[in-house]
Amino acid sequence: MPAILRPLSRRPIALLWGGIALSATGDQLFNIVLGWIAADRFATFAGLLPAGQSVVLIATSLLSGRIADRLSLRATLIGADLARAAALALMIGIWLAQGAAPGWSLILVVSVLAAGMSFFRPAMQAMLPVLADRAALPATNALMDMTDRLARLIGPGL
Repeated sequence: MPAILRPLSRRPIALLWGGIALSATGDQLFNIVLGWIAADRFATFAGLLPAGQSVVLIATSLLSGRIADRLSLRATLIGADLARAAALALMIGIWLAQGAAPGWSLILVVSVLAAGMSFFRPAMQAMLPVLADRAALPATNALMDMTDRLARLIGPGL
């Protein structure tokens, strides 16, 4: 087994990695769909949506690490993902009810997704030393980092 995959032999790491891999692939797929929807809703201003998402990510990142450090790591991970899932479910519900995704719902969902990510990432990074032993930590970090890059290939391909 390649060294980068060895951390997956530990169940907690395998579960975390599986969730992150699935979520990251979904994020990439969502980004493709979001581009199409934003172009339909905002026409030439569609690029402002991902720019706004970046602004929210940067703004919330200034405080999220400090807040996440005061909370349970597990609760932060779960809470961030539940908030992101709720925002997506709300947008889908509105879309199904109205037949189209209104612009405000797109702005709301990308803002919540960005804020959720700014809480999730530091909590996940802090969780890795808890889950992995010292010798496996470099491989665990590499595995988690590789997952996002892999999702950037697989998500759009789907």
